[in-house]
Amino acid sequence: MHMKHLSDFTHKYSLSKTLRFRLVPIGKTDEFISRQQFIESDERRNSESKKIKGFIDQYHKAFIQDVLSHIKLPTEKVEALYDWYAEKSDDPNRKMQIKTLQKELREHIVTAFKNDRRFGNLFKDKMIKELLPDFLTDENDLYVVNRFRDFTTYFTNFQTNRKNMYSDEEKSTAIAFRIVNQNLFKLFDNHATFTKKVTTILPAEVITNIERDFSDVLSGVRLKDFFSLDNISRTLSQNTIEAYNAVIGGRVKEGEKKAKELDVKYKEISIRYNININEVIACIINDMSETEQRESILQTRSTVHHKKCIIY
Repeated sequence: MHMKHLSDFTHKYSLSKTLRFRLVPIGKTDEFISRQQFIESDERRNSESKKIKGFIDQYHKAFIQDVLSHIKLPTEKVEALYDWYAEKSDDPNRKMQIKTLQKELREHIVTAFKNDRRFGNLFKDKMIKELLPDFLTDENDLYVVNRFRDFTTYFTNFQTNRKNMYSDEEKSTAIAFRIVNQNLFKLFDNHATFTKKVTTILPAEVITNIERDFSDVLSGVRLKDFFSLDNISRTLSQNTIEAYNAVIGGRVKEGEKKAKELDVKYKEISIRYNININEVIACIINDMSETEQRESILQTRSTVHHKKCIIY
C-alpha cells in the first residue's frame, strides 16, 4: 500500500490562535511597586471616585433647585400654550404652535441655568477644586475630594453625561424637557379640573379648611391661586413639586395620630366606594360627613382627577 508523505497533511487549513501575555514585575521592579503601593492606591482611588460622583450629583441637585426657585416663566407664553393645549381641536396649526411654545419655554429655562455664574464651572476641574470644597461641610468628605485635585479627568465622561440635564432639546434626561413637555401639561389639567369642577362641587368652608391644613405648604396662597396658571413658575423645583403633590394626594405627618387615622380612613372609603381615592383631593375627606363624602365621591368619581407632577 502506498504511504502518503506527512507533508500532505500539514498547512492545509488556516488556524487562529489567541496569545495572552501579562507583565509580571520581578526583582527590583516588584519591590518598587510594592513599596510605593501603586496597586492599592489605584483600587482606593477607584472606590473613592464613586463617592465623588455622589457629591457631584448632590451639587447639581442643589444648583438646579436654587436656579429653578428663582425662574419666572413668561406669562404670555404659558397662557398661549395653555390655550392651544386646552383647545383639543384638529387644527393642523395646533401641534406646530404647541411645539414652538414648548421650545421657547425650554430655552428660557436653560438660559437661566447658563446665566448663573456657577454654570461655567460645573463641567470643569473647578467642580473638584472649587465648587465641591465650598459646598461640602464634612471634613472626611472634603479630605476625599482634595485627594482628586490632580485626578479630575477621572470624571470627564461622568460630567459629560450630567451636562445633558441642561439641554434645551426634547430629551427625556433634560430638566427643561421634564418641566415643559411633561409636568406643564399636568399642571394645566389640574388648573382646569380645579377651576371648572372642584370649585363647583366643594363647599367654600371645605376649601378654607384645606387651606388651613396645608398652610405650611401654601404659605398664605389661596387654593384657587395655588392652581392658577400664574403659580406655575412657583412649581418648578423638586421641593415645590413635592409640596404641590402633597396638596393633591394628601400626606401623613410623622408622629401625628390624626394623620395616621386619616390615612387609614382614605383606604376604607376607597374600598367602600370602589374608587381610587387619589382621584380626589385627599384632604377633602377630613372635612365632610359620611353622607357628604359619599355624595362628593360619586360626583367626582369620573370627573375629578388631579395629576401628580414628575420629580426630577
